[in-house]
Amino acid sequence: MFLWLTLCLPAGRDSSELLGKQEMGNGILAIPGVAFMPGNEKVCHIRASYSLIPEEDMDEACARIARLVDGMWARVCC
Repeated sequence: MFLWLTLCLPAGRDSSELLGKQEMGNGILAIPGVAFMPGNEKVCHIRASYSLIPEEDMDEACARIARLVDGMWARVCC
């Protein structure tokens, strides 16, 4: 039911920041990994549910997450 992803994010950034207000605009509903960790440290993991979408939509779902990650890198590098 769930897919755990480890994202390659810029140094000092975490999945909570990535999944802020932007996620809803991109049609993504995922939970930052910090919600499942014992400490409150920054992590680059997210947990997404794949049980609510058909298999043929998984490529688009992954592409949306990739665009969020690319956008974070673009903001840091430029």
